[in-house]
Amino acid sequence: MESSQDGSDLVQALRSGDRAAWNGFEATVREVVLPRLRRTGGIDREELLTDVKTSLWLSLASLRDSSKLVPFATTIAKRIVAGKLKSRRRHVPLAADPPAADDVSPSRSLEDRELLDRMVGSLEDADRALFKLLYLAGSSSEDAQRTLSVSPGVLRQRKHRLRRRLQNVARKS
Repeated sequence: MESSQDGSDLVQALRSGDRAAWNGFEATVREVVLPRLRRTGGIDREELLTDVKTSLWLSLASLRDSSKLVPFATTIAKRIVAGKLKSRRRHVPLAADPPAADDVSPSRSLEDRELLDRMVGSLEDADRALFKLLYLAGSSSEDAQRTLSVSPGVLRQRKHRLRRRLQNVARKS
């Protein structure tokens, strides 16, 4: 790459917000860092570039050895890709458009209601109370957190477990 002094000058210019330095380093990220990433899983390259630049700007103060700027940026890019891929695996896409109320036959509606009753009935008392609070009463997560006197992390965990249990019951039915 560059000599140690040039690397140090570049890091100083980046830290000061020099637009020309950022444009030059953006080209380096585009040409050197992004091609090093193996699994990007269809992540938009421009979005990834923006995220890398933002994260680099926020963490540039922690860079101790200015000669390691490119490996530092590569590590940031790898972590961003891993986080995006992990996030994508967590979320199941919803159907584009639910069927209109007119399209659902009364017998289908009854079948759905019976399935829902069976699913909720198979839950433990704590899960059933959470389900009723969130989905039947329409409470927000903050309201549920206050009602149940739990931390946000505990509520998130209980919601996750509730959804997983409901999915398991739905698969069995």
